[in-house]
Amino acid sequence: MITWILFGGLAGWIGSMFVESDPNILGNIVVGIIGAMVGGFVAEKLGATSGKISSLAGFFWAIVGSVLLLVIIGFLS
Repeated sequence: MITWILFGGLAGWIGSMFVESDPNILGNIVVGIIGAMVGGFVAEKLGATSGKISSLAGFFWAIVGSVLLLVIIGFLS
């Protein structure tokens, strides 16, 4: 659970740097965790997964998902 929070916070923070968004730390954690789910879904649909995703690949897709999520949130705002 703590790993998810740290992983999500870091992925959300990096994603917010790409989109130039400025959510607070709780927002970064939430965006990062949901972004990891979105990124995993996108990776699966693109055929970029082969069963188990490695930590580095999972982190990459979490950042991609965070960026996608922040773009969608920005578009809807």
